[in-house]
Amino acid sequence: TGQGSAALSLHDREDLMSFIAAKEAARQAYKMADIQ
Repeated sequence: TGQGSAALSLHDREDLMSFIAAKEAARQAYKMADIQ
């Protein structure tokens, strides 16, 4: 299984407008499903 994580605090985030954990989880899911 894949899992993404990111900083909970807004001031610790690199980009306030993106969800890094969601992007990482999606990237891992696509990789596991062999989707490019």
